[in-house]
Amino acid sequence: MFKYFGVISVLLTWTALGYMLVRTYSKDHGSLSRHAASSKRAAIFFTAVLLPTGVAFCAWSMAWLGPHIGLTILFSIVLVATLLCLLLTVLITDTPGWRRKAHHHIAYTMAVLFMPLALLITIAPGVSLPARVLCAVMFAYMVTSYTWVVLMHHFTDKFLIFQISYIMVFQMVALVAGYLG
Repeated sequence: MFKYFGVISVLLTWTALGYMLVRTYSKDHGSLSRHAASSKRAAIFFTAVLLPTGVAFCAWSMAWLGPHIGLTILFSIVLVATLLCLLLTVLITDTPGWRRKAHHHIAYTMAVLFMPLALLITIAPGVSLPARVLCAVMFAYMVTSYTWVVLMHHFTDKFLIFQISYIMVFQMVALVAGYLG
């Protein structure tokens, strides 16, 4: 049963992100963080849906994915640091003042930490060659999209789409490595 916990958490995350894009997207709230800080309802939505699914995905990664594909303790350490950043981004909202600056630093740190996680998954010894190739392509997308967002600040109207696709691609790396590996 725990083997499929990753798929379940990913499907719930994607459903929530899809709902947000389709039903509540606004150019005024061009990022996940700004959307979550836009209203009490949005904050509750993020906390109630995305935080538990993120924690569930991390639990699955440590309990099933890691042992299944031979991930090292380094993966667990980086994963815990990433989860800590996720928790802090929920607690320190993207609102004006010191909170916005702190939130941005933590959110970018979390985004950066997703890259070594994806790389560690891709090079894990238990990942098959076809899965490794797919994971490498997805890792390249992650690096490219992160670089694009960092360098191209004036594309803020597309920032939310980059954020969501970045999260989805990272989750796909883990699923491909775990289930095709």
